[in-house]
Amino acid sequence: MDGEGYAIGESAIAMHGAEYLREGGVPTVKVDMERRWSLYTAGGKPKAYINVGGGVTALGWVEESATIGNGLLRRVPNIADERRGLLFRMHEAGVPVIHLLNIKSLAAANDIPVGPAKLELSAERTTEPLAHAAWLGGVLGGWLFVCALVLPRSQRGRSRGRE
Repeated sequence: MDGEGYAIGESAIAMHGAEYLREGGVPTVKVDMERRWSLYTAGGKPKAYINVGGGVTALGWVEESATIGNGLLRRVPNIADERRGLLFRMHEAGVPVIHLLNIKSLAAANDIPVGPAKLELSAERTTEPLAHAAWLGGVLGGWLFVCALVLPRSQRGRSRGRE
């Protein structure tokens, strides 16, 4: 994201009163992971953990993170290193983990179009509604992408169980 993308994201966070999770990368990864773990588990065990991207908080600072594939993860390396990220910890806790990395490659491999590079502006529209629409479109597109990866597999599993 460029500076404008960050500004739009920060504006959306402020507008909705959400907590901004500023993180410091490798030097603060332990504290950042503990804070997120507390947020994610405050209401009990999450139903699922969906990670998009290769952030250090999610993957940690361990070599095994390079071996993790995309989609619904059936297996995650079992490691005791305290630098392992939330993805490892959620799997250890029995939370289903969906991992999406290299979104453009995944989209291309599954014939899913990636959003337009440039939004067309008209005199009747302002940038604020377009920014909201682009943000909402990105969220919905990501959700549809996850569904496209997970649902076909889960439907196949249900069909086998009935036979």
